Amino acid sequence: RPVEYEVLVMVSRIVETVAALGPKIPEEERKIIGPWLHDLVKKAQKSKWLSRQDNKQYLVDYIIALWSVTNGDRIAVEQLARNYKHAIHDMRDDGSIVQESVRGGSSLQYQATATQLLVKQAALIKNVTGEDIADYKAENKRSLANAVNFLVQGNKNPKSYTKMYGRQCAASWGSIEKPDMNWRKWALKPTLEYVNYEHKSFGIKYTASQISGGSEYATTGNIKCMYTE
Repeated sequence: RPVEYEVLVMVSRIVETVAALGPKIPEEERKIIGPWLHDLVKKAQKSKWLSRQDNKQYLVDYIIALWSVTNGDRIAVEQLARNYKHAIHDMRDDGSIVQESVRGGSSLQYQATATQLLVKQAALIKNVTGEDIADYKAENKRSLANAVNFLVQGNKNPKSYTKMYGRQCAASWGSIEKPDMNWRKWALKPTLEYVNYEHKSFGIKYTASQISGGSEYATTGNIKCMYTE
């Protein structure tokens, strides 16, 4: 049975915290935390979902790579880069993620969840290798910029962008006629904070400040803080 999404989010946040604190963690504590966290990461790695085009798979790929880097192994980042490129190739030309964009009233939420994870993957890869993989284009047509722009347009026109690919889905929030929009504060705002700062070349003329309310980092994390400051 795959690890539940909520648990994966918690594991990712713990890995990020350990990675950030690094040598500041006393050795006797590292001896306890390390094996315990390694076991959780391995359980996540064994989890399988419907396809590789799943936000939970994107999250697991990120967790594995970050945990490996934290332990001095950069080979996993090479695999992350391959998986990231697969994700870009799997997208439609308009930046929509096929498996996630069909989920009824939650279509935009799942699209946003998957996209912000691709943003975090790109940020991690750039932080470790110096390569700005966010510029990678599949078939010279689509890139991460298209996925982010799809979210921006979905925020502006939620009903029409949900109806574009959304199908009736019992396990969703909201409806195709009235989509759920909670994702803006914990997925879109943190994504825009990072992209507006780090990727002006994307040409996203929409800022985080244009979305009402404060950013919520419990799910996504403050990407700008984590990977630029």
